[in-house]
Amino acid sequence: FMIFDRWGEKLFDTDILFKPWNGFYKGNRVQEGVYVWKLFFKDINGKKHERVGHVTIIQ
Repeated sequence: FMIFDRWGEKLFDTDILFKPWNGFYKGNRVQEGVYVWKLFFKDINGKKHERVGHVTIIQ
């Protein structure tokens, strides 16, 4: 699971299931805006999948 800003810079990356992103990058809370997430996973048959979406941060 990865989070990117609008310029494509990776802000968060984890392989740990259920490890949430806390909205911080390099010790600072990110600015309000739209961020892109990517999720890579394998199904029960071993087939690889990728999902992409967005999340809006408001404070």
